[in-house]
Amino acid sequence: GFGFWKDSKTKTWKVCPHKDSQMKFKRNLKKLLCRSWSITLDDRLAKLNAVIRGWINYFKKGSMKNSLTVISGWIRTKLRIVIWKQWKVCDKQIKSLVKLGIPLEEAKGLTYCRKGYQFIAHSCVVNRAISNERLKKRGCCTIRSCQRRNPKQGRRRGSSFFMSALFAWKDEKCRILAEKQAK
Repeated sequence: GFGFWKDSKTKTWKVCPHKDSQMKFKRNLKKLLCRSWSITLDDRLAKLNAVIRGWINYFKKGSMKNSLTVISGWIRTKLRIVIWKQWKVCDKQIKSLVKLGIPLEEAKGLTYCRKGYQFIAHSCVVNRAISNERLKKRGCCTIRSCQRRNPKQGRRRGSSFFMSALFAWKDEKCRILAEKQAK
């Protein structure tokens, strides 16, 4: 569901996704980004995009910029881990990195290092090879593209009326509590 927070600058109440909803969303993403699940990357991206679009469209009234930037970075890291795992053997990893424009020595250095998947996914070599632009071309839904509203879509009257009434009620309740505490 939704949670509420008060903006200190404008002194108004705003809507955001509740922490439990964010954790549930991350659990769903974690199931889709499990590196031992052997499906093609295109199928994985199609399922991932559907879940991301659905969640963002449900919570589009809320302010979730900070949480979405963190989740977006986490998704890209997990995708790089999945791609690295799909390359499997060292020769395939080296060939793929060289094919993506990484010099041979850098590719060998990263491939033969004994660090784990998380370290490799955060390395600058893999970030250059599997860049955000390449992931976007491959079909990975970016958070920014999902958040943009279609200007042709009209607002639904019911939900905006409900939210404004809810905020008015919340402000009135806070004003009454403040008056009681002042006495």
